[in-house]
Amino acid sequence: MSRKFPVMNVAISVVVSTHNRPVSLARTVRSILSQSYKPLELIVVNDGETEVPADLSLLIEDADIRYVHRRLDRASLPASRNAGAQVANGDVILFLDDDIELAPDFLQRLAEMYQADLPGTPAEGGSGYQVDGIGAIGTDVGLVPSGPIRKKIWDFLMFVVGHTRWMPRRCLAAYRLLPLSLRGRLRPARFIIGGRLSLRRHVIEAIKFNEAFAGYAVAEDRDFSYRATQKFALFIAPELKLIHHCELQAKPDWYSWGEMMVINHFRVVRDVLEEGVGKWMLLAWDLMGLVMVHLVYSLFGNRELHWNMARGLIGGIYRVFCQEAISRRCAY
Repeated sequence: MSRKFPVMNVAISVVVSTHNRPVSLARTVRSILSQSYKPLELIVVNDGETEVPADLSLLIEDADIRYVHRRLDRASLPASRNAGAQVANGDVILFLDDDIELAPDFLQRLAEMYQADLPGTPAEGGSGYQVDGIGAIGTDVGLVPSGPIRKKIWDFLMFVVGHTRWMPRRCLAAYRLLPLSLRGRLRPARFIIGGRLSLRRHVIEAIKFNEAFAGYAVAEDRDFSYRATQKFALFIAPELKLIHHCELQAKPDWYSWGEMMVINHFRVVRDVLEEGVGKWMLLAWDLMGLVMVHLVYSLFGNRELHWNMARGLIGGIYRVFCQEAISRRCAY
């Protein structure tokens, strides 16, 4: 039985960051235009070499939705998101990657959740809202490794190695009392994937995406989430359905991906987390575990992919830890 929604007056701006994936972008845009609850505007920020197809731009303009196209002269996912937020007019800003496909009632459910959270008397430095941001949990399609059995084994190994278990102990959302209509539908979040994140305007005005993370910017969303969840209440809504098609085009080669993962995770732990020596122990366990997992999968799965990932991780570990130790020793 279909769910009945109240009349909504939440203005949602959708920001889509794209980089050299016009076919994937078209699928994302069509899923936005087919929503039962229309967004106020659609903002496409392009930092790649390929242009947004002209027929896609016409399709958006014909949908009676304000359309904004921004062009960036450098490849930077955080910069694209900041640029989109800068021109957005909505009360809520939804950030999507260009390989996301939304369920038809996604924006309807999202708007209902924000509308149910009526503002009260703001505490000191607060907005008066209990919910400052909401993220979705999607279904990954094309994710490596493929297949249900391999995926279960992969998830188990990631749990054993404690992948990205290093995170802030404090989570402001855990201390917020939700309205009755939202209880059980939202759960406190320390981390939300950047390509499926919605925020009230005051959050993105206070905290920007870190543009020091260049290119595809592995872990830039972890950097943002860890900073944001200390000051604002962000939640995950499992009922918000989307598909992440995990497109591999426009991403770096797997060696560079592994190397970037180590370098950026090191940066997040060093610059964002206030926890003591324990955070470094968890990071070391995580990275060494990832190396071992990819080496094992290189024997049974996509040999080239996992072998290059393992090599990249080892290269990143050497660059971050060994070279820094050598440079400090030479300084004395």
